[in-house]
Amino acid sequence: MVNPKSFFDSLTNSHQNYFSKWVDSAKTAPTKEKRLHIIIEALIQKKDYGTMLRSLKA
Repeated sequence: MVNPKSFFDSLTNSHQNYFSKWVDSAKTAPTKEKRLHIIIEALIQKKDYGTMLRSLKA
């Protein structure tokens, strides 16, 4: 299993910021929690921010 923290740390600063800004832009705590869960699952699958968003729309 991939360590999500290690993969996150391997991303460029701009991609790390995309993830954190997406969570920060959520207006409610449940939405923030949902987004964090989505991000962790995406990082386990070694998805960057753009790939994660495209997979959510599919």
